[in-house]
Amino acid sequence: MLIKKLKIKNLLNSELLILSCLKKAEDRNSFIIRVFNPTEFPVEGKIRLPVTVKKAWYTNLNERTVDLLMMKGNEISICVEANKIVTIGIEA
Repeated sequence: MLIKKLKIKNLLNSELLILSCLKKAEDRNSFIIRVFNPTEFPVEGKIRLPVTVKKAWYTNLNERTVDLLMMKGNEISICVEANKIVTIGIEA
């Protein structure tokens, strides 16, 4: 399974963002990542995976799609507002 292959240390390229969750999605063949921004300002970052990403999207806590994300190959661009958590669905 892809989740077992991920190296958590190298998943985010920003030292300001914190990976708070990595799990299989409840009702899709995809996985969920939650990222927390503990700072007082918005932070942009990239999620890097060991495989090509087919699709990535922001979700709500019920894992329903909210908005599609920009991606290129195995990188997903994210922006996390100050003191917020984002939930991201990924199909690879």
